[in-house]
Amino acid sequence: MLFTGLTNKKRRKKIRGIIRGYRILKKDKRLNLIEELKSKMSKCTFSDNQKHYSVAVFGAAHASAELVVKQYMYSKFLLNNKFNKAVLYSIGTKSHIVYPLPKQWIDLLSESGILIRKKYCMTYWSLIVTIYWFYGVFKGVKYLVSSALCLPYIKNKKLIPYVYFSDLPSNAVPKENNDVHTHNIINWYILWSKKKGKRYRLIMHDAPGINSNVILDKVLISQSPLFDNVYLRLHTYFIYFGWIFRLIALSVIDVALFRWWNLLLFSQAVDARKIKYASINCIPLDSLFNNQGHLYRPLWTYEAENRGARILFYFYSCNNEVFKTSSGYSEIPNGWDLTNWPLYLVWDEYNNNFVKRIIGSNSNTEIVGPIWFSGLNKKIPNPQGKIISVFDVVPRRSSLYAEFLMGTDYYIPEIVNQFFEDICDVLGEKAFIFYKKKRSIGKNEHRKYTNSIFRLQKKYPNKFVSVDPDIAALELIKKSYAVISLPFTSTAIIAKEYGKTSIYYDPSGIIKKEDRAAHGIVILTGKKELTDWIKKINL
Repeated sequence: MLFTGLTNKKRRKKIRGIIRGYRILKKDKRLNLIEELKSKMSKCTFSDNQKHYSVAVFGAAHASAELVVKQYMYSKFLLNNKFNKAVLYSIGTKSHIVYPLPKQWIDLLSESGILIRKKYCMTYWSLIVTIYWFYGVFKGVKYLVSSALCLPYIKNKKLIPYVYFSDLPSNAVPKENNDVHTHNIINWYILWSKKKGKRYRLIMHDAPGINSNVILDKVLISQSPLFDNVYLRLHTYFIYFGWIFRLIALSVIDVALFRWWNLLLFSQAVDARKIKYASINCIPLDSLFNNQGHLYRPLWTYEAENRGARILFYFYSCNNEVFKTSSGYSEIPNGWDLTNWPLYLVWDEYNNNFVKRIIGSNSNTEIVGPIWFSGLNKKIPNPQGKIISVFDVVPRRSSLYAEFLMGTDYYIPEIVNQFFEDICDVLGEKAFIFYKKKRSIGKNEHRKYTNSIFRLQKKYPNKFVSVDPDIAALELIKKSYAVISLPFTSTAIIAKEYGKTSIYYDPSGIIKKEDRAAHGIVILTGKKELTDWIKKINL
C-alpha cells in the first residue's frame, strides 16, 4: 500500500509538471516549440560517410540508409508522446531532461536552450541500443532454429501467392464468411484488386485477437505473423546462418566505433535478410501499410521490392494537414517529409497534393477514392424521419491533451460541446441527429464533453441518438439525409464522394474558410450560417 501510494504521488507530480509546462508554452505562444525541435532533429545527420552504414545491415536499402535511420529514430523515440512529456516536464519544473538520445540530438537540444543531462542521456541511450542489439541476436537465433525445424517439410509444402496487411486493428477484418457488405479495408482491397484484374487466393494480416479464418469471395483471410510464413531452402539456410554470425562479428567493430545505427537496426536486418533468402513464393505479392505507422518503412520491404513485390501505402483518413492561421500554414508535423513509400494510394486530388507537396513531387501516387478501413457489422436504428449524421473528434482529458501539443487549441471541450449544442439548437425536432464518435477512448475522454453529451441526450431523448463508434462511418452516412462534420474529419469527404450533402461546421470562427484541409468542402461558421444551410437543404 505504501509503495502504491508513493507511486501514485510521483505520477501525479509528473502530470502536474507536464500540464504546467504546457500552460507555460501556451502563455508564451510557443505551442509549436516541440514540433520545431522534432523538425530540427529529423534533419540532423548522424554520419556523412555512407561507408559507416553497414551493407550487411541495410542490404537493398543501403543507398537510403541515412533516411532509414532517421525514420526509425523518429518513429521509435519522437513520434510517441514520451518525448513530448519529457520536454514539457522539463519546462514545467525547470529540471533537466533524462531521455534516451544519441549525441547528435543531445547537442542539438542543448544548443536550442533545452535543459538536458548529457551524461545520463548518453548512458540511457547506450543501454537502449544494447537492448535492441541483444533482441536482434535473439530473433536471428530464433529464426535459425525455427527454419532448421521446418527444413524437412519445405519440399512438400505448397505455397499459395498471397497479400499481406500490416498494422490492422481487429475491427478492420471481416468476422464471418462472405461478409462482403461490411466496409473494412479487406473488402475494399478485394474490390479494388478485382478492378485491376488481379485475384489473390490468400490474404494475411496481423490484426490482434482474430483466431479463426474466414472466406470472402473465394479468398481466404487469415491472421498470421508475416515471418511465420517465410521459409528458407537448405542452401539459403546456410547462407543465412553465415550472415547472422558475420553480422554479430561486425557488431564488435560497430561498438568500438560507436556506429550505433548498425546495432540499433540489427533486428530489422534479421527480418530483411530472411526475405532476401526466402523462397520467392513466401514473399507477399502486395504488402499494404497505412498511416497508423506511416513513418518507418521496414528494411524488409526493400528486399521484397527488389524481388518484384509491390509495397503499397494507403491513407485510411485524410486528417493530416495543419490548420491555416492568420500567418499561413505551419510545418506539417509527425515527420511526413521523411517517408519514402514506393506507391501512395490517395483519396482525391487534395490528398494527392499533400503527398506531392510534403513528400516530393516525384512521389508515385494513385487516386482511388475514399478507402474503407474499419467497422463492425452492427445494425443502425432506422427511424421514421430524416437523419442528419454528425461526426466529431472526442476531446481528451487535460493531462493527455497537453501531451499532444496541438498547435491550435481546437479539439477541446469548449469547442466540441458548442459544436453539438449549436447543431441541436438549430435542428431542434426537424430531424434525427445521429452522432458517432471518431473512436471510443474510455476514461481518457474529457468529463466536460461526457457531461455535455449526457445533457443533450436527456434534452432530446428521441432525436439525439448515439451510434456505436465501431460501426463504419460509411454505414451511417448511407442512411443519412445530410452530414455535418467537425473540421477536419474525413467523414465529410466520404459523404461528398457518396453523393450526400456534406459540410464542415466550425462554431468557433478559428477555421479559415479557404483552408486546404477541407478538400473543397464548404465550411460553415456560427449558428447563423448553420441555420441558413438547414433552410437551404429543405429538411
